[in-house]
Formats: sequence, C-alpha cells, structure tokens
Amino acid sequence: MGDTQCAYTHDTSGERFEDIPGERWSCPHEAPDGRGRCPLHDPASTRQQIRSTIRDACQQALDRPRQMQFLGAECDLLDLGHLATSGDGTFPIDLRDATLDTVTFERASVRHPVLLDGADIGGSLVCERTVFEREFSISGAVVRGETNFEFAEFRSWFDVADTRFHGEVSYNGALLRRGINAQGATFQDRSTFSNTNFDELANFREATFVGYANFSGPEFHLDARFDGSTFGTAFFETARFHQVGMFRSVTF
Repeated sequence: MGDTQCAYTHDTSGERFEDIPGERWSCPHEAPDGRGRCPLHDPASTRQQIRSTIRDACQQALDRPRQMQFLGAECDLLDLGHLATSGDGTFPIDLRDATLDTVTFERASVRHPVLLDGADIGGSLVCERTVFEREFSISGAVVRGETNFEFAEFRSWFDVADTRFHGEVSYNGALLRRGINAQGATFQDRSTFSNTNFDELANFREATFVGYANFSGPEFHLDARFDGSTFGTAFFETARFHQVGMFRSVTF
C-alpha cells in the first residue's frame, strides 16, 4: 500500500497560532504504508522514523514552511540528540501543542528556530551542550520531568514564559547570548543557574520558584528583572550584576 497524506488536523483558532491561516490546520506530511498518520502523529512510530522525518524536513523546506510544521505531534521519544540540522534554517521546527514523553537535543547543533510552545512533556527535556543558532521557544508549556540546559548555548532569543517546570531544572554553565524571557514561569523543584552567562536581558518578572533557587555565580551583563517574583529559598550572594538587578515587590 502506498503513502497517503496524514489525516491529522489541529485547532489553530487560538492566539498561539495567529501566524497559521484558518482555524484548522491539516498535516502536510505523508503517512507511510497507508497507516493514516505521519510518524510524528502516530504514537507507534519508532525513534528513527521520527528523527528521519524532522531531519528530512530541515533539508527540503527551503521554500515550503509547512514542511516544518508538526503541530500537535504525539511521540513517546523525540530524540534529536547529536543531530546537526542542515538546510536554510529560516523556518522553525514547529512542535507547538505537542504531547511528548522524553525530548532530547543533547549535543545537537540546531540551525532552525524551535517552537515547543504549549507542549506537554511528560518526562525529561535534555538540551545539554546543545547549540541553538536561532530562537528556542517553549512558552506556555509543561515539563513534568527534569530539565537539563547545562552548558547549552542559545545564540538567539530563549523563551520559557509561563512554562511550568515540575522537576529539577539546571542551567549550569549555559550561555544565553540574546536574552531570556522567563516571565511568569514556575519552577516547582530545585532550579540551578550556577555560572550561567546572561549576555542580554534576563526577564524573570512574576516567576515563581517553589523549590530552592540557586543563582550561584551567574553573570548578568544587562538588566536582570525579578520584579514581582516569588521565592521559597534562594541564593544570590555570588551573582554578578553588571547593570541593574530589579527586585521590586519580590516575595521571599
């Protein structure tokens, strides 16, 4: 039986999808062997099928942004570890509203923007020693397991606004070249920012740190905004603020 188009559709009527025309998006990818759904919308797909689909899309989507869209993806394991994406790099790997278990970009080199806004990640998110050349956005998402950004390098905007991290989060040694938006984010467990380098604006306004927040030795080169944030226990004694550190209306 030959390939057919994936039957999956996704509600795009909300604000998160203002860039998507219409109120219903149809997946443009092929469903192999007549299975009805493409690898990223078929929970029975293998790790390699999912990986190959994304890799091929990155290589082929020079003028077809829809080929990079995987809205509402549903996978147990999204493994892009050690992958070096090629292609133009203009269009994002679009995984908004995805339901995933484990996600790893460990030691990958990602030329494309990555959108995980609104995703529900049931397990861990691993981005250790990953280089993101363009925007990495996971705003409004939920990560239920551990999150590891240790020694990752974000060369463009990094957005975790309104995201809920239920497990431990580590940014140890991470390089954030163009700033972070963590406004309204919630860190339920321990969060560690040891020796993290914030080259531009660090926006933690109205963030909630339920567990221990360890800001041991980070360097804030521009303004660091924590206005309206709530901390359980926090350590800032060795943090270095080169410009302004704003802590108005903070609760400890």
